[in-house]
Amino acid sequence: MKYDINNLTIDTLFEQQAQLSPEAQAVSFQGESLSYQELDGRANQLAHYLQDQGVTVNSLVGICLDRSINLIVSVLAILKAGAAYLPLDQAYPADRLRLMIEDSAVPVIITQKHLDETLPSTGEKRIFLDCEAACIAHFPDSQPSKQTTPDSLAYVIYTSGSTGKPKGVAMPHCSLVNLLNWQKQQFKNPQARTLQFTPISFDVSFQEIFSTLISGGTVVLIGDADRRNSETLLAYLCENSVERLFLPFIALQNLAEAATTTLKLPVRLQEIITAGEQLKITRSMVSLFDRLQDCSLVNQYGPSESHVVTQHVLTGPPREWPHLPPIGQPIDNAQLYLLKTPSRREDDPLALAEPGEPGELAIGGLCLAKGYLNQPELTRSRFIKNPFVDEPETILYRTGDLVKRSKAGELEYIERLDDQVKVRGIRVELGEVEAQVSQHAMVKANAISARKRADGITYLAAYIVPNSPQYLQNSMELELQLRAFLKERLPICMMPTFFEFLPTLPLTPSGKVDRRALPEPHQERP
Repeated sequence: MKYDINNLTIDTLFEQQAQLSPEAQAVSFQGESLSYQELDGRANQLAHYLQDQGVTVNSLVGICLDRSINLIVSVLAILKAGAAYLPLDQAYPADRLRLMIEDSAVPVIITQKHLDETLPSTGEKRIFLDCEAACIAHFPDSQPSKQTTPDSLAYVIYTSGSTGKPKGVAMPHCSLVNLLNWQKQQFKNPQARTLQFTPISFDVSFQEIFSTLISGGTVVLIGDADRRNSETLLAYLCENSVERLFLPFIALQNLAEAATTTLKLPVRLQEIITAGEQLKITRSMVSLFDRLQDCSLVNQYGPSESHVVTQHVLTGPPREWPHLPPIGQPIDNAQLYLLKTPSRREDDPLALAEPGEPGELAIGGLCLAKGYLNQPELTRSRFIKNPFVDEPETILYRTGDLVKRSKAGELEYIERLDDQVKVRGIRVELGEVEAQVSQHAMVKANAISARKRADGITYLAAYIVPNSPQYLQNSMELELQLRAFLKERLPICMMPTFFEFLPTLPLTPSGKVDRRALPEPHQERP
């Protein structure tokens, strides 16, 4: 479906909804809440204040705040002022924050006084919401004038780079408006109470916040400590009648594990949407959805350079769901191509993979970022001319992800092309090994990593979080069980050589498994 995005921006979509449901609850946190009318008014006041401080169209405004209603007000105000927001996660190391601030040359940062020392100073202006609240409140609560267009920037979010240096993905309004319009049509209940779980430095947070606010729902915030504890999170979902939840796989798995030890479940949940890493259906997940009954599980896929581009809704009895669900069909106005591989050089002519043949996923259509901030060469290498259409200046983004199309026409994720693993000359899909390990009753969470010995031989290491703490002290029994269990399910080339047992898996600030932080395996063990 082709949406009319003329003059539509994210803030105008919100303003339209605020006019439709001014008295409805827009956001809540720890007993405090704002209606749509109140949220609109407070965001307008801050937007006027930002413009008074020199913020204009396509300005970048950094944002570093504790999780609170002011976080939602500030993100919305930045867009209303015509600017784009740059999330600065206070959990990031100081060197990474300094690089982001310097690389983006952000002129203004919205923050709080107690976070001032967290942020390296490079001469930019600081707006302290707690200290300047009275001044901001004197500005009008009417909509500010601005010259934002669908092509204007909405946010810049930094992601990891292959060189180890973060790169800023610059996303325009038009791509995100397309996503929001599509997502609103997909929801079981557009007005649902939605938990705001992910940090705003993770692009899923945009989806959590704005797919809810343009649909008349309520954004339910949760504190950092509560969101990191699965048992507390489960209780919070119940107490706040949360109906929709966006979770990365590892957080969903931890939630499912926590649910196995309690009789109280968040029965108001209607749908859980997962994205960010490959979804694997585990025993505890099957148990959770069996008990929830009316709750859907939705698997979405999309790199930061495009946000969501595919979706698959799992249906039928959870015990019949595949261990590795497909990533599904493209969203509206996304064009997906499977490129013949290997083809990574710029001078290689692009060709489409044969039917049934795996290929590198390339994305075109109305969903792409404008590229990488201040990195034109990197942008040109990844956002390339689309040779498969006649329209001039159309581009493709090469994801580096290997996928295949099933007989049913669903896309299935295989692996990263730039991190292929071969063991004894045979390509191994790490996600498949993880999916099999997760089926063991005593495994709470796991990650599989490819390692190399000094002689260059590749082997697999399994990192296991057991269900019972006793296995952290005496892990040999569980290791023997796992070897016997996997021997019946995996070819020998896919068997992990080493097993490491950890109390938790290391996570990135966005909630994904931090594979770089996994320890080296103890190679003296048999």
